[in-house]
Amino acid sequence: MFTTTPQNLAFIQRDPLRLKYATARFFWESHRFDGYIDSLISSLQLPVELFLAGRDTLIDNEGVRSVLERGGQDKLEIVTYEDQTHSIQLDAAERMVRDMVKWLGRYQ
Repeated sequence: MFTTTPQNLAFIQRDPLRLKYATARFFWESHRFDGYIDSLISSLQLPVELFLAGRDTLIDNEGVRSVLERGGQDKLEIVTYEDQTHSIQLDAAERMVRDMVKWLGRYQ
């Protein structure tokens, strides 16, 4: 439900498979995944393009940024969509695809 687009909100509200709650197991596995990332981030060698939503209330943008900055990759590009909330892929899909295509074009 982390979108501001009425059409997307309506779609999610009608979706019988949408998540309505998170289990303790979900949070436990998320915590484990954080540790896994922390243990391996320095070995990251691939270029990374990170998309952040400037008005995101779920993601710690600065925390994500600082984790990726500890990576071993030589190319890290961070694109912040200042006007977006959490669901960039829903609310700014065309813009995001254009940015991805442009970024991928640099590595052909």
